Amino acid sequence: MAQCFLDGILPLDGELDAEDIYDSLFAGHPAFEDWPFAKELYDGRLSRLQDVIGKRQKWTDYDTVALKKDREIFPVRQFNSKNEPVWKGSEADTWLRMDIQDELHLTMKPKELWKTRECYQSFSKERFRKRIDQIKQAEKPFGVTPGQEKSRRLGNPKLSLLLNGGGGVVEGGNTEDEEEENEGSS
Repeated sequence: MAQCFLDGILPLDGELDAEDIYDSLFAGHPAFEDWPFAKELYDGRLSRLQDVIGKRQKWTDYDTVALKKDREIFPVRQFNSKNEPVWKGSEADTWLRMDIQDELHLTMKPKELWKTRECYQSFSKERFRKRIDQIKQAEKPFGVTPGQEKSRRLGNPKLSLLLNGGGGVVEGGNTEDEEEENEGSS
């Protein structure tokens, strides 16, 4: 229902005919199968939604005007404190993310990739290389150490479990399942 107000299907001001709205928008919708029309319920729900969304829309409009005024006074910085172009949001940032997604960084050295686009050349080679490293690092799974990754690749689940904080490993280095098997065979 709220989306109908946000999309402009239902007005944010004025009277609403709950029965007409239910019949035209929600009667055949699967989400409303268990909620048959009850005038007292739908009148209250629609009026509360209309009030809340109307207030939030006014706040949004106010924030939009305030941000525009703020940006006129304090525009987005084009250069950092070292008088270098700002990377975030730059054309080079967008292109590098696409090039990394296309895995060009795997087929070229950073210096060669840097030469491929003019927008890259407004940044130093060193800074460009560091950005490649940052993007690659951000794509790695969080919390996995090199030792954990190596043990997983080598197929050593005991070591992998041990390095992952013990998850399922008991004294003696055996997993809980192996410990139960040992106890059963005694």
